[in-house]
Amino acid sequence: MECIIGVSGHRNFDVSKFNYVKFLEECVKNRVTHVLNGAAGGFDIHVAEICSIVEISYDFYLPYSGYNIKGRLAAGVNKEVLNIYSEQEEYDNPSCYHRRNRRIVDHCDLLFVYYDGRTSGGTYETIQYAKQINVPVINFYQDGVSG
Repeated sequence: MECIIGVSGHRNFDVSKFNYVKFLEECVKNRVTHVLNGAAGGFDIHVAEICSIVEISYDFYLPYSGYNIKGRLAAGVNKEVLNIYSEQEEYDNPSCYHRRNRRIVDHCDLLFVYYDGRTSGGTYETIQYAKQINVPVINFYQDGVSG
């Protein structure tokens, strides 16, 4: 069975606390074939880089079409793989980020997160929504915080 994952994580991503081995093991175990990514800096972009290396296709789900991802993309991100989706033209208010995150969860089989345990913010809200609609969550933050 093939698996589509969504990703959500903190923008202040600390690469030293990311469990690469667990991430790759879970990709293989769950037969991940595609990643839905919100293109927020930090964890999201790091996952896009990994996908480019291991040749897993991915899409960016933007909060609005004018969202600037060019400065966020590292040299290792394969720009030819990208499909970019957005449901609204311009920024209206901060809730557009939550709507984007919910769209990702609504379209994935499994949510991969980099979550350090804080009880507010986009990653926290995304995890809560995933739990609400029974989408399994796997956390790759190395300090053992559960999702």
